[in-house]
Amino acid sequence: MFNYLIPLALFISTMAITPGPNNLMMASSGATFGFRKTLSAAVGASVAFAVLQFAFCMGLSTLFSKYPLIRTVITLFGVGYMLYLAWRVSGAGPVKKKDVAQPLSFLEMASFQLVNVKAWISLITAATAFSDYAFSRVLESVLMASLQFTIVLASLLVWASIGVTIRQFLTDWRLKVFNFTMAASLALIAVWVVVEELL
Repeated sequence: MFNYLIPLALFISTMAITPGPNNLMMASSGATFGFRKTLSAAVGASVAFAVLQFAFCMGLSTLFSKYPLIRTVITLFGVGYMLYLAWRVSGAGPVKKKDVAQPLSFLEMASFQLVNVKAWISLITAATAFSDYAFSRVLESVLMASLQFTIVLASLLVWASIGVTIRQFLTDWRLKVFNFTMAASLALIAVWVVVEELL
């Protein structure tokens, strides 16, 4: 029973720690706002991962095989939101009392997962490839969701810590260059997603 947990954990870890939109935003936020102010966004993304994983395990993933148009619509929304977040990241400079720049919020990061294509691929694969739900669909779904939350949160905090570490070596203008580079990377990912989905 549950003999898939180790390979599932390895799969989630690989998907969570490799560069992607969430990790780039966490690194940028860590560098710009510090670890503590980035924590809320990391928790928001992790909670959304867990909720979506549970939903996919309970059968939501079958919608995509029956209605491929849903995936296309979600992808296009995701690309638009990713470009918005890239714009947010690119405008983040050094934090001073008079600055209006704010770190990404719990809600922003959580809602982004609803249209995050990399997240959906990971979640659907986990839901369909790592269990036949022979024991208890609800229990196994909760277990998968808990794994997603724990591993994704740990990975996001690692990337936030990387950003905090990098910040020590960045002057104000270098921080702007760093954030612009993170934003450009997000925009390139958005373009790649469109090409993959529509061509």
